[in-house]
Amino acid sequence: MDSHHFAAIALFASTLVYGQTAPPAAGDKPAGQEASEGSVTVTGKKDPKKKLVCQTAVSTGSVIPKRTCNTVAELEERAKRDRATLERLKEDQNRRQATQTMVCLETGRC
Repeated sequence: MDSHHFAAIALFASTLVYGQTAPPAAGDKPAGQEASEGSVTVTGKKDPKKKLVCQTAVSTGSVIPKRTCNTVAELEERAKRDRATLERLKEDQNRRQATQTMVCLETGRC
């Protein structure tokens, strides 16, 4: 049996075993791609807010570092929320101090 017949039988046997077809020969195009091949040019820039930023930190009470990855937009949103929370806490503290001062002045017990 010559080598061409042996290769054809081996390819057929592997198709039966693995359920796959032979790869297309050089120059053959997959179905549906006859006229759609061509170069694609993408213009423009990537959105910098979609860039992924990863940080590694060790949580309190742990010795195992944890890696977290977020987009720049997510980090900016978190920072905005944190600033708003800090501002609200400061306003609450100022309000409590003002209330304590008013009670102190009204009652004379400071």
